[in-house]
Amino acid sequence: MNSPGIQAGSGSARLGIGIDAGGTYTDVVLYDFTSHRVLQKAKSLTTKWNYALGIDRALDRLDASRLREVDLVSVSTTLATNAVVEGRGQKVGLLLMPPYGFREPELFTHDIITFIAGKLEIDGQELAPVNPDEVRREVQSMVDRLGVQAFAVAGYASHANPLHELQVKAALRDVSDAAVTCSHEVSERLHYRIRAETAVLNARIIPCLDAFLADVETAIRNRGLRAPLMVVRSDGSLMSLAAARARPVETLLSGPAASVAGAGFLSGAADAVVVDIGGTTTDTATLRHGAVQTCHEGARVGQWQTHVESLDMRTMGLGGDSRLRWMQGELTIGPQRVAPLAWLAAEHPRTPEALAWVDTHLARFLHASGGMEILALTPHAHRALGSDAERRVVQRLAERPYSVDELVKAEGARVEHFLPLERLEEDYIVQRCALTPTDLLHACGRLALWDAAISTRVCAWFARLMHLELDAFVQHGLDMVVRTLAKEILMQRLAGRIPVARLETPGAQALLDEALAADGDGFRVRVALTTPIVGIGAPAALFLPAAAKLLQAEVMVPEHADVANAVGAITAMVRIHRRVVIAINDKGVYRLEGLPGTPLFDRIEDAQAHAVQELTALVAQLGREAGSLDARVDIQIHDRTAPRKDGGEHFIDRAVEALLCGQPDLVRLAG
Repeated sequence: MNSPGIQAGSGSARLGIGIDAGGTYTDVVLYDFTSHRVLQKAKSLTTKWNYALGIDRALDRLDASRLREVDLVSVSTTLATNAVVEGRGQKVGLLLMPPYGFREPELFTHDIITFIAGKLEIDGQELAPVNPDEVRREVQSMVDRLGVQAFAVAGYASHANPLHELQVKAALRDVSDAAVTCSHEVSERLHYRIRAETAVLNARIIPCLDAFLADVETAIRNRGLRAPLMVVRSDGSLMSLAAARARPVETLLSGPAASVAGAGFLSGAADAVVVDIGGTTTDTATLRHGAVQTCHEGARVGQWQTHVESLDMRTMGLGGDSRLRWMQGELTIGPQRVAPLAWLAAEHPRTPEALAWVDTHLARFLHASGGMEILALTPHAHRALGSDAERRVVQRLAERPYSVDELVKAEGARVEHFLPLERLEEDYIVQRCALTPTDLLHACGRLALWDAAISTRVCAWFARLMHLELDAFVQHGLDMVVRTLAKEILMQRLAGRIPVARLETPGAQALLDEALAADGDGFRVRVALTTPIVGIGAPAALFLPAAAKLLQAEVMVPEHADVANAVGAITAMVRIHRRVVIAINDKGVYRLEGLPGTPLFDRIEDAQAHAVQELTALVAQLGREAGSLDARVDIQIHDRTAPRKDGGEHFIDRAVEALLCGQPDLVRLAG
């Protein structure tokens, strides 16, 4: 799994910096391309209001004299993944070109929809053209009336011919510089509603990525580093900074993809389940025969099946900083991320005053613990505030942290819903702090990063609410984390064989719960994984061994597992893959699916020659844009057939696939 060493023209690169900006921590590694070793590593808390600060603090812990020798900087991030899991993002307007004029907004889960002119036949032939003037009018109207901040464009049969979507995107650009996602860019699925919803999902989270990349570039350039900066794509390969800005949707699973690549590199395992436990999410994927398994249907992120071709990975909202809540007699965990209370106490000296309110009003939280959560200002609190109510909240929190319940009373609100917190939290002006697995680890003495006494104090509140002894509550919480983690690993192993929808039925979930239970009620179900589990991420060593024991599996937590994402980022390569399908219509004419505006052909040989020529040029161009040094494109041809009664075969279609895999062109990227 070792990196072959990145070439820069005729010479080898010396050193590289890998950066992973996660939901909780920013990790950096200094990597030697010659010896294939991590020379140094460092961590810093991620500063979401300005990622450059967290990156800068982590880089401060590396040898400054060696940084001048760096030839490449590569970055991965969980920013997009966490935004999907936590339900954050921008307001998106969806521009639809439905089949045959059908207008059925109720068939879509998204509610900001405009239907526009432009129709294609199923084979991609044009039935009615796009009207650019109409596009410009509708876009301007959506911005003015609804405050739309990003756009998704989807048309029937754009998987076969993306020309209409590209024309709409061009017209849209005339009146708006908002982020745009075309459905053919994110999915090759035939069903245009699925492509449309996927485009909306990506458009919703894309606008924040540009600001992130600007922060990264600022942190790197301010240190005088002129090395090329590259970004990890969702399939674990690299793309140039310019390409990432032009097609940011391809970074949706950047962080998880880098983690799996890093796990394979560090462990050397050929076959394994990779489990990356971060502060916000847990990602699970599979290594088989030394290669990361990919999924044409797209990875699952929280409740979303993304339909973005990427690593075959599941992501759930479980991490070291997942929120623990007591509601209606049940303890729940995640998917939202909060700051640990142990950290809050170390950062804000007046935290005990906020906790004192909860101590004297604990009876108010017998049925729900939300009011016990603590709100504190971040260093980003100087940003412009939108209302008097927001200003009052910020002024009050400038004095000291407040519990939600105390703030409700102080502001004269009836319930939390009437406090202006949503935007303040989304913009990282206000940080919500609550009980987390990290606090549980502090309370039982297994972790000592911050203020363990505060964690213990809050655990005692929960123990009283649940009528448990303190030690019993802490163990109950840790056991819940471990069982949730083990269940997710088992779900990942089963998902390749059983549709996810079937695994999520009550009966299937009950069976999985029984398999992980300590004692059976009249029967016993046990599972044993035959492949090892490779754990990465800072919390992996703390939770994964117990989860692996429930699954009777071998577990490996390799050296540098805590910075595996950053290692995966700097050891990755540029990889471009595209596919065109040649199919025959009812008139015996061959058509190409996957290229814009292609002609029809009478002979399959001519269709194939055209496909190879256009696909080779396209992939070579995308490779150059992504920053590849290599220009060689490998072509593979696959026919899909069905048996006939006479023993022969019936032709269905022919797939032409093009692959470019190469090292970054450091000379050109640096220029």
